[in-house]
Amino acid sequence: MARYASGTKVDFPELQAIRNELSKQFAPNVRAKFLGAALKKATDPTAKVLKTNTKASFGKVTGNLYRSVSSIVRKYPKTGNAVGLVGYRKSGVSKQLFSKGNVRRGADYAYHAGLLLFGTRARRTKSMIASSYKSRGEFAIAKKAKRGKYANSAKIRTTPKYPKAFFKKGSKGQGVYLGKIEGNDVLMRTFNQSKSNIRRVLTEQMSDVVERAARFLQVKFAKKNNK
Repeated sequence: MARYASGTKVDFPELQAIRNELSKQFAPNVRAKFLGAALKKATDPTAKVLKTNTKASFGKVTGNLYRSVSSIVRKYPKTGNAVGLVGYRKSGVSKQLFSKGNVRRGADYAYHAGLLLFGTRARRTKSMIASSYKSRGEFAIAKKAKRGKYANSAKIRTTPKYPKAFFKKGSKGQGVYLGKIEGNDVLMRTFNQSKSNIRRVLTEQMSDVVERAARFLQVKFAKKNNK
C-alpha cells in the first residue's frame, strides 16, 4: 500500500470481485483501465487521511513529509491487473523542489521519512558541535544574558529559535548526544482508519464498473465505425 508500509499490502474481497466481473467480458487492457479507476476512487481519500495524520504526528517544520504524501495507481494492460499505492513519495527522483533560503522544500525532498517512521537508536555526533547551519541556513547566537532567568546561563539560544535553527556543543572530547527517535505507526493507523471506507468505495464501484466498461467499448467502436 505504501513505500514504507511493511505488512499493509492487502487484497480486499471487493477488489477481487471487481476483477472477476471484468474478466468475464473484457480484454486485459480494458480490465486494467477500469480496475485502476476503481482503485483511484478508493486511494485518493486515503491519501487525504494520511496527510492529516502526518501533520498531526510530526508537525510542519519544513512540510516536506506532508508534501510527499501521494496516491498512485499502476495499471498493467497485459495482465488486466492494477494496484493502488498510498504513502510517501521516494525522494530524489524528480525536480519537484523549491527553495526558501537554504532550505529545500517539495514533494521530492522527504529523505527523513524512514527516520521518522522507523525511528533510530540513541545517537551521538562524531564532532563536538551539532547545528542546523548547513541544512536550514544561517542563524545568529544570542549573547549571554546578564539579567533575567537566562542570566549567565550556558544555554545557547539561536535566532531564529528552535526548531527552525539549533546549535549544540558537546563536552570536550565527546560528541553531542542527539537522543533517540521513536518509530511512528502513522501508516498503519491511517490504513486501519481508512479500511472500512476503502471497502465501501470498492463496493460502490463494483455495482457499475461492468456497465461503465461496456459503455466505454461502445463509444470506442462507434467512433471507429464512423471514421
